[in-house]
Amino acid sequence: MTLNSSDSAYSAFPTFGKFFSWWFGELSGLIQAGRKDGKVTQAAIVAQWDGENINFGSRKGNRYEQIGTVSAADADADADHPAAQATRRAKRRNQEIALAIPAASGLEKIIELPQAAEADLGDLLGFEITRQTPFAPHQVYFDYAIVDRQVANGSMRIRLLVVPKDAVDEKIEMMSILGLRPDTIELAHETSDTPVTLRLDREDSKQTSAKWRNRLTIALSFAALICLIAAIGAPFHAAQLQEEELRAELQQLRDQTATIQDMRLAIGEATRANSFLTVQKSEHPSMLDVLERLSRLIPDGTWLNRFDVENEILIVAGFSPQASALIGTIDASPRFSEVKFEAPVTRDPKKNTEKFIISARILRTGAAK
Repeated sequence: MTLNSSDSAYSAFPTFGKFFSWWFGELSGLIQAGRKDGKVTQAAIVAQWDGENINFGSRKGNRYEQIGTVSAADADADADHPAAQATRRAKRRNQEIALAIPAASGLEKIIELPQAAEADLGDLLGFEITRQTPFAPHQVYFDYAIVDRQVANGSMRIRLLVVPKDAVDEKIEMMSILGLRPDTIELAHETSDTPVTLRLDREDSKQTSAKWRNRLTIALSFAALICLIAAIGAPFHAAQLQEEELRAELQQLRDQTATIQDMRLAIGEATRANSFLTVQKSEHPSMLDVLERLSRLIPDGTWLNRFDVENEILIVAGFSPQASALIGTIDASPRFSEVKFEAPVTRDPKKNTEKFIISARILRTGAAK
């Protein structure tokens, strides 16, 4: 809604004009504030795992001071450990708690997206995680930062940071027992003194600052409208002059709200479709997954010249010094059943190996043998 200093409401109530100017200026600065590149910029309490111990330290800039060590094996008993108590006191001073892990435990990628997607960037990155990484969105914690915007082609580069939940959930639970819920995860690079940080305060790692700014902007627009109506309600003649303009602008806000509702419905449908595809993907293992599991099972000296999968039936053929031992090895895996030879084993005296053809049924995730 447009408000000019010449409006009668502002002329009649100069105090309201000064208030609006100050209020919108402060809120504008709040909305635009935030992390720009995902780097650590403030003091924090850092928790690092060292075998069965948790080392706590305080970091301010490049300075690091050791607080103490708590045994991870006896977390319940060590909840009142002096190191844990000192860390909780630091937390009460509004210092963040960071869980430090090696950079190899996470995945950092630079991806390019259209600038038009910024309003719903968090939901869009959920789909990009499925496409760009071997994980589904519900399997990871993720965060992002806009690196730069390319005005020429209307695109922007995004730094996407992904950490599998399996790599940190046990550590987070152990810290929670000590009364120390981490605010961030830090990935320490060996080639850099500055770790990259991933915030844990996004709901299910999917709420985004861009979407929050949009919702906050809409809420502020309605709040501004209510304040304006209250300001012009006293001078009745000023309300009469601005009535039609207010109605038109209110209709514009309603149209914008209806558009946002339509977008949310579309995102909801896309999310449900993506969840269905994720379930199907987890229930039906890919060829690469089957090949990877099989390569871990077969012993050295065995090689394959055939690998087929059809209707959840795996057929492999090749040569091995002891082909008969492969049946028991493959059948011991929880992902294969009904393992058998499809043809008699023949021996190649020149290569001193046995030629084999083996079939097995591929079990779905969670299925019993």
